[in-house]
Amino acid sequence: MPTAKAKQETDDLREELQALRKEVSEMMSILQSKGGSYAEELGEKVSDKLDSYQENLKESAETAYEMGGEGVDEIGKRIRKNPITSLCVAFGIGYLISKVMDHNR
Repeated sequence: MPTAKAKQETDDLREELQALRKEVSEMMSILQSKGGSYAEELGEKVSDKLDSYQENLKESAETAYEMGGEGVDEIGKRIRKNPITSLCVAFGIGYLISKVMDHNR
């Protein structure tokens, strides 16, 4: 389960990737209108960069997923270590949430 920060970073990377793709598409249109092999060469370089960004995005998402899994494992260990305390905390939080929800009516 990814953390909020990791999810935000992943979303930011996706937005940057989309913006980069849009700019590349615009540049390609301009360069194709001018023609020449320069456009093809530049297109290949940009394609490589996009692949690099996509790989970085994938790695970031995997890291966030792993960090979330580690957090869940740690919480599970703490619950197994102190089950009564965990039960009391969960009950207390549930009680407070129910009071807040009831008060909002």
